[in-house]
Amino acid sequence: MSIGDRLEDFHILQTLGRGAFASVYLARQSSMNRLVALKVSHRKGDEPRALAQFDHPNIVRVYDERLLESPPLHLLYMQFLPGGTLADVINRRRHLGNVEVDGQLLIDAIDHALLRTAQVVPEQSLQRDTLRNMTWPTLVAWMGIQLARALDAAHARGIQHQDVKPANVLLSAEGTPKLVDFNVSSIDNADDTDSGRQLGGSIAYMSPEQLQCLLNSSDTAPHRPDKATDLYCLGVLLTEFWTGERPFKHAGIADSWEETLTLQLEIRKDFNIASSSSHQSSSSVTGKALERLLSGVIQETLAFDPARRIGSAAELERRLVLALHPDAAVLFDPDPNSWLGWAARQSPWLVAGTLILVPNAIAGVYGYLYNYRDTLSDLFLRIDGLQGFFRSLATTVNCIAFPLAFVLVILFTRRVVQGLQTADAASQLQIRQAPNRADLDATLSLAHRAAFIGAGLWCLAAFVYPVVLVVQFDQITRREIGHFVLSHMICGGVAATYPFFGIAAYALVIWYPRLVRHRLSDPEFENRIQTLIKRCERFLFLASIVPLLGAALLLASNEDAKDVMLVAIIASALGLFAAFSAYRMIVRVGNILAPVMRTGTFEREAFLSTNSSSIL
Repeated sequence: MSIGDRLEDFHILQTLGRGAFASVYLARQSSMNRLVALKVSHRKGDEPRALAQFDHPNIVRVYDERLLESPPLHLLYMQFLPGGTLADVINRRRHLGNVEVDGQLLIDAIDHALLRTAQVVPEQSLQRDTLRNMTWPTLVAWMGIQLARALDAAHARGIQHQDVKPANVLLSAEGTPKLVDFNVSSIDNADDTDSGRQLGGSIAYMSPEQLQCLLNSSDTAPHRPDKATDLYCLGVLLTEFWTGERPFKHAGIADSWEETLTLQLEIRKDFNIASSSSHQSSSSVTGKALERLLSGVIQETLAFDPARRIGSAAELERRLVLALHPDAAVLFDPDPNSWLGWAARQSPWLVAGTLILVPNAIAGVYGYLYNYRDTLSDLFLRIDGLQGFFRSLATTVNCIAFPLAFVLVILFTRRVVQGLQTADAASQLQIRQAPNRADLDATLSLAHRAAFIGAGLWCLAAFVYPVVLVVQFDQITRREIGHFVLSHMICGGVAATYPFFGIAAYALVIWYPRLVRHRLSDPEFENRIQTLIKRCERFLFLASIVPLLGAALLLASNEDAKDVMLVAIIASALGLFAAFSAYRMIVRVGNILAPVMRTGTFEREAFLSTNSSSIL
């Protein structure tokens, strides 16, 4: 076929590409007066039926097909995309070597393709401006998201592409990638056996199961090519797009086709062993969180065993969306040398025990000092036997309350620790499993339960002490009882509020990302965050009451106790500021996690309008 020839309704203008089975031309369809990409081959495949099902922004639209009898040709005409292919961009990237590049490289390649086909370069384009200003790893993630969406749409209709490679990714003038060439695709719902599963693809991008099927019969191959095959090919493509080189290649020329396939299979297995070793030591790897995350996602798509790969194109999209949000990426993969990395290494038992029990102990010291100076010192002098009785009573109450608090801390924290251990083990073994709903509930509810440990035990003490003392010694006045009860209420407020905000912030920033980072899936994320924020608002109100109660008690306190109460008021005011800061962090982290964790339909624009400044 030559430039200027006519094939029925099509006038050949330019050659766009040639393959083993077909050639693609830029042609003008006279009847419709439009430019089309015309694919000419000597055989008819399943591609028209496969692509005719789609109206997807990342899949090339097929208009129709025609069969010619003389000469015997199959014509497939489809949407013309003037921006060239991803292979053109990768060639530019490869020639630049290790030079740092950004999105301008993509735009330059597209503009070159536009000029080559005499198309107009868009003068004003928000998408082009956005892509131009992207860092290269961010652009790789964005490209992967678009192609994952295309594969997800195809897989949802029972279609596997099986030949995902840069030459089969066309680019619009705006930079949008569109997947093409489903000619070797596998159609699960084909009506006839002749159009069933076909094995094809480009050997450099083939998955291990494709190579095994070529080496063996379909019956003896360990795995049949399926949806996981497309994810593997996409992983190879993204690696080449990112670095300019494929993840594996071998030198030398094989003596036979079988030897070539065997060598390709071996280097994929060797690469998988090497990448698994590097994954095990990833905790010691330094570098940007986005690049570590992107590298980890791509490695998971290149797992030799299909069962160990990322589970679906939709999951791959969610994982790559994280790379577009650096603040969220830092939460899911913190720098080991940062405070987030340090916090992530701390034992949940130690964290929960410290945040719950220490405020209770501080409240206990304050309660004793205040009541001793304001009430107990006078009572001990005035009432015979009270001092010994009170010490016995305090010992009894504390021997019951603190062990009970310790047991409750263990009971409520145990599920959190088990969930974290399970998630970490699954991540190490690269086991694909969704986070357990009960683990997520227990983690984000631990702060609420911790607050009730402190508040409940202190309120119980505020009731037990006065009742027992009044029953035993009727000389105790109402004022002394009132001060005793009010001071214990302040202690209860401290023991409830500060553990709540400390654990709530720690759970959302440190523990929650560890639980969900392997799948980045939590359909109830919205409800969990809303519930947590509502609880924060209620406890923030409680935190604001504590200094007011202290001020009221200060006015009615003895002179000896005023300095203790004044210190308590100042400390509770600082605590209120800390609680408000923790509340703001929780809201901000919720906004940062929202675009990554929300599933189903959600407004990305709403996230873009929120303040997602870094928490670091």
